[in-house]
Amino acid sequence: MPNNAIKLTVLLCAIIVFLQTGCATIMSGTSQEVLISTEPSGATVVLNDMTMETPAKFTLKRSETYVAEISKPGYHTTQVKLEKSMNGWIFGNIVFGGIPGLVVDYISGGANNISPGDAHINLVSTTIDEPSMIIWDAQSLKEEAKKTSALTKE
Repeated sequence: MPNNAIKLTVLLCAIIVFLQTGCATIMSGTSQEVLISTEPSGATVVLNDMTMETPAKFTLKRSETYVAEISKPGYHTTQVKLEKSMNGWIFGNIVFGGIPGLVVDYISGGANNISPGDAHINLVSTTIDEPSMIIWDAQSLKEEAKKTSALTKE
C-alpha cells in the first residue's frame, strides 16, 4: 500500500507540473533576442534604459512593446516600433497544457513574439548630395517618354 501511495503522489506531482506549463513558454521562453542593425553601422540605439551601438542585440521580454530610437550624426533620427505578436506555439496548448497552459503562456509573455524579430534600418543623410526631387516640364516629359518607348521596342 505505501508503494501505491508513492506512485500516486509522483503521478499527481507530474500532472500538476504539466498543467502549470504552457507550450509557448516552454518552446520560446519569456524573452527574445532582437538584432537592430543600420546602414551605415555605428548608430546609437536607445531602447528603454539601454543604449547600444549598431549592430546591437537586445534581449527583450516578450510581454512588452518597445520603441527604439536610432540616431547618428549626419543622419535623420528614426524610430522603430517593436510590437507583440502571437506566438504560434500557443496552439500546442490544444494538445498539451489546455487552459492552464494558455494562462501560463499569457501571464509569462510566452504567448507573444516581438515583431519585427530583427530590424535593419537604412539611415537617411541630412545632407543632400543629389537632387531628391526632379521637376519635369511637359516638353521634357514627352521627350523622356519617347526615349523610354524607343528603348523598350529594341
